[in-house]
Amino acid sequence: MSEQTRLNPKFERPEQVSRANAQSRANFLILYPKAIPDDIALVIETFRPELPPGRPEGINLELVKASPWTDANPCTLRSEFAGNGRRLRIKQFFYDWAPPAATIAALWDSPDLAPVFCGRTVGWVGTDYKGGRGASIERYGTQVELSVLEGAFSDEEIGEVLGSLQPACPEGFDKVPRSHQQNYWIRYRVPPLRTPHGLWVYPHRRAYDGTSVIETSGERILDWWCASAVAMSAEYDDCPHRDHERVFLHKTDRDAWAIVSAIPLDSPASFAFPPVLEEQQIKYHETWDIDACQVFAAAVDPEFGGWDLRWEADGIGHSLWTSASRLWSRSSVEEFARQLV
Repeated sequence: MSEQTRLNPKFERPEQVSRANAQSRANFLILYPKAIPDDIALVIETFRPELPPGRPEGINLELVKASPWTDANPCTLRSEFAGNGRRLRIKQFFYDWAPPAATIAALWDSPDLAPVFCGRTVGWVGTDYKGGRGASIERYGTQVELSVLEGAFSDEEIGEVLGSLQPACPEGFDKVPRSHQQNYWIRYRVPPLRTPHGLWVYPHRRAYDGTSVIETSGERILDWWCASAVAMSAEYDDCPHRDHERVFLHKTDRDAWAIVSAIPLDSPASFAFPPVLEEQQIKYHETWDIDACQVFAAAVDPEFGGWDLRWEADGIGHSLWTSASRLWSRSSVEEFARQLV
C-alpha cells in the first residue's frame, strides 16, 4: 500500500466540489443532464478523486463508495436528484478495465432492454444489477449509469434525462474518448477486473497491467481512425501471454467507437473458438461468411449494437466490440469487419 493512499486525508469520504474542479482531476469528460423532471432537483454531488491502488486498513467501503472487488481507486462523480418522494442517482466514470460489456454492463441481467436515443448514440433502459429501474449510456467516452433510488420514473423520463446529457466543462474535450493514455489500469500497472467483455464469453481479464507500448498509428478503416493502440504482455499460470488492442473512433462522432483485439488462440488468456455465448438476454446472434472466413456475430440489437464479433485466422483469435450507435447497423459492422478479415 502506498503512503500516498494511506495518508490521503480525503480518502475516507468523496468530496463535494465544483464540476470544474472535478473535471481538472478526472480522466473522463464530466456530463450534466439539461432535462430533469420539474419536481426534482440536484440535492448532492460528490467526486471521488483518483488515488493509487491500495486501501487503508479498516476502511468502510460502503461509506466511501469504493469497490470491494479491487484495490484500485479510479475516480467517479455521483449526482443525486430528489423531490416529491422521488430520487435518482447518476454515476459517471471511465469504463476502462475491459470493453464495456456490449454497452449494457449496468443492466447485464435485465430481462427487458429498451433503447434510448441521444442523437446517433444509443443507451438502454432496463433493470439494473440491484433489481431496480436503471439505465446506461456512454457519451464522449464517459460511462453514465442512472439508478432509481426512490419512487417511480417512467422510461420516457429516464430517456429524456439520458438524452439531454451535455459536457459540463468545455475544457474536458481535450480527453480523447476511450484513450489508452487515460486508462487507470495501464497507468498504475494494476490487474483489472475480470468482467464480461461482450456477448461472447471472454474468460480472462485484460492484461493492461502488462502494457508495453502506447501509440497512435493514424490507421484508418472506412470512416474510422485509430485513436490509440497498445501491445500487452502478462503471465497466466506461468505462461507468457501477448495481446494487441486498437481503439477506433468515427471521424464525425466522438460517441461511436470500435475496439479491435488480436490474440494467439493458444495463449492461456485467449477465448474459446468457436466462441460460447454469455448467459445473457441476447436478441441477435448468427454466423457470417466474410471472404470465406467464419465470423461469429452477436448484438444487443442488430440495428445499432453493441456488437461483439469473433473470428480466427492463422491461429490468431480476433475480437471486435462496438459502441451502441445508429452508425453501427448490421451492414456497417459487417463492412468494417470485412476490412479486418
